[in-house]
Amino acid sequence: RVSQAMSQPSYLRFHVTVLGGRGLAPHKGSSSPYVSVEVKKVLVAVKGRKNLRGKTPVAKHCKDPNWDSEKCTFQYDFMDVTETLTFTCHDAEDSSVLGVLDIKGRRLEKILQLESGLERWYPLKEKHLNIGGKKVDLGDIFLKFTSNNNYNVKVAPSSCSIIMLGMLS
Repeated sequence: RVSQAMSQPSYLRFHVTVLGGRGLAPHKGSSSPYVSVEVKKVLVAVKGRKNLRGKTPVAKHCKDPNWDSEKCTFQYDFMDVTETLTFTCHDAEDSSVLGVLDIKGRRLEKILQLESGLERWYPLKEKHLNIGGKKVDLGDIFLKFTSNNNYNVKVAPSSCSIIMLGMLS
């Protein structure tokens, strides 16, 4: 007979907080940005899996927004290195995409291992980068990843949006 603990799928629960942005929509007169967060390419469906998508509030007429960490902290379960965590910065004024950040499975795994609890700027890229071979600055988003599951990462409570307890297997 298989125990209940053994029949549960293996995953790493983590939180990502979208704290802010800078230089969003630098080539437009004004923007009202928000960031959507989504896990893509999920191969394993888990009963009760929630919060695969989230989004920040719209920051009206602001190229350098600061978002409330309580409203912009999203929980995900990382299950497989084929998953991609995608951040898409949108402009609510004209429904355009300002930039995209894709963090693929192995890179996400390293971030959760080595940078849990740290706040860091990540550059946005254009979804289909082909602007005459020139590098275009689309702005950055300020993120914090928090996890202490399975990797024995020690995170001080004062530096966390949400404190995780226990380990999942």
